[in-house]
Amino acid sequence: GIDENKDSQEGRGIQFWKRKKGEIVSDTTTASDGDKTVSIDSNDLGGVILSAEEPTMTRQLNALSNIVKRALLFGGDEELIVLSETLDANKPAFITRWYPNTKNGNDDDDETETRPGVQYLDALIMLLRQCYDEGVVTTLDPFVTLSQSYSNSYERLMASLVELGSGYVRVSSGSVMAMPKPRTATEE
Repeated sequence: GIDENKDSQEGRGIQFWKRKKGEIVSDTTTASDGDKTVSIDSNDLGGVILSAEEPTMTRQLNALSNIVKRALLFGGDEELIVLSETLDANKPAFITRWYPNTKNGNDDDDETETRPGVQYLDALIMLLRQCYDEGVVTTLDPFVTLSQSYSNSYERLMASLVELGSGYVRVSSGSVMAMPKPRTATEE
């Protein structure tokens, strides 16, 4: 029944949800909430959103894109900045998992990033930050250079945000041609 299903899914999901209430992780950073003191180790931040269950980088980035999409559709400014900072904090763990033993020359420079998956992650982070800083983004183009396949994914994300009515992403008035062209019969 329900209990069996719960046990089989226990290994899945986001790890911090499993932590017992009031459990102290380490003493690196502490925050007091009433009578409880909760400590957070910097290693905890590397796995907040990344899932060890995703078998491919494409599925991992798709999951992150869906989180960004929901934040831009249903979240507010605070959610955008928290999500962008969380994704940025997860970036080293993402690189370690999907691009082990690689270096980008200057990992702090998004302009010279050459690893396609990291470029797409940077594009998601920059989109969230632009929406937070500007309030509304009117360009559908990514803020970093993307490979063709990731550019198509970013384009679909932006078109979906416009179509579903995100208050943060809008096509400039009179610019119907700015919308991406449908690629399949169901998109028409």
